[in-house]
Amino acid sequence: MKYTPLLFALVLAACAPEPADDDNVSDPVVTVDIPPLETHADSLAMRSFDAVGGPEAWSRVRYLKFDFGREAGIEKTVFRTHLWDRATGDYRLEWDQDEDRIVVVFNVNTREGTAAANGEVLATDTQEDLLARAYRAYINDTYWLLAPIKLLDEGVTRTLVPDSATVEQEVIKLTYDGVGLTPGDQFWFWLNRTTGQLQTWGYVLEGREKAPITKWDWLGFRPYEVGDVTVRLSDRKTDMVGTTHLMTDNISLPETVDERAFSSFEPLFMDTAAR
Repeated sequence: MKYTPLLFALVLAACAPEPADDDNVSDPVVTVDIPPLETHADSLAMRSFDAVGGPEAWSRVRYLKFDFGREAGIEKTVFRTHLWDRATGDYRLEWDQDEDRIVVVFNVNTREGTAAANGEVLATDTQEDLLARAYRAYINDTYWLLAPIKLLDEGVTRTLVPDSATVEQEVIKLTYDGVGLTPGDQFWFWLNRTTGQLQTWGYVLEGREKAPITKWDWLGFRPYEVGDVTVRLSDRKTDMVGTTHLMTDNISLPETVDERAFSSFEPLFMDTAAR
């Protein structure tokens, strides 16, 4: 799909005042809020969070970069590359669409931003469509990567499912109270009794309440160091047949990023030849 770039130049403010005293300027911080743990399901959710590093470690993870894609047989397709500033909410998303390289730079808190194709800012109607698409991708793709740290999010209700438990696993069910783009979704999490690590998840999506639970195993948990703390992330989710893998890989947690990351509309990450 080809896009028509804007026919006018974007003018950026160049005279922003500098802070009077750099010593009084602090970097944005990542806030991790944990609600009271009132039920056994809450405690299991906390154990799952701890299994991937815990709140203190994750509060130290400011920047997160990863690819979202699929692997089936010998074929691997990367759909999107993400970069997120978890402290400010700034976000960069890149993907290939037909012959175009799409770059969307936006803020996940305000949902405001700019979309470009091949380095050129796009017309308003196309911008709105791509910004909405980028926000949906942020919600979906980060959940496939970060679900263990989101079990205790505001608006999430956790319920123990003892009938589905096994000798090695306990199960909690998550429902959502007006949060997310599809609050009618339902998720089940099979957690290792000993470690708390998420081993399998299942879901029934909003509008498909009569459908069977779709299940994926969470595999490839690896440690990632940020300063003096370590977190763990799964880079591969495998369907129950074992033939399709949803990939959340090429993960990095840099302590700094390219100064162009949240301002440039030129492609920075994706290699078209590999797509």
